Amino acid sequence: MVASRVEELPRPLVKVVRRLRKRAKCPLCAPSCYRDKIREPKDSDLGDLRKGRPVELRVLYSQHYCRKCGKYFSVEMTDLADPVAQHTRRPLELAVRLVVEDGLPYRQASRHL
Repeated sequence: MVASRVEELPRPLVKVVRRLRKRAKCPLCAPSCYRDKIREPKDSDLGDLRKGRPVELRVLYSQHYCRKCGKYFSVEMTDLADPVAQHTRRPLELAVRLVVEDGLPYRQASRHL
């Protein structure tokens, strides 16, 4: 049975991922810098395909400040998502599978997600 309203959808599973470091190297000038802040943006993941439930991914990450070059930077999270991405890799992988393997037209695949 497919839910037709948002209220009928199952509650999302909450998954917390921590990327907290006390010190990290500046990507611009390379000195080791202390943590300045801890951030927690919400990000939606594709969900648990076996259970059919959405997953709310909460990433706790440290933001650092370099005193030498005066820039803020965050710890690397390329294992979760591509740089400057708004979604994790799983929706992209599913979209590619739907288009390439299942032969679904691109527009239908994007609506499906």
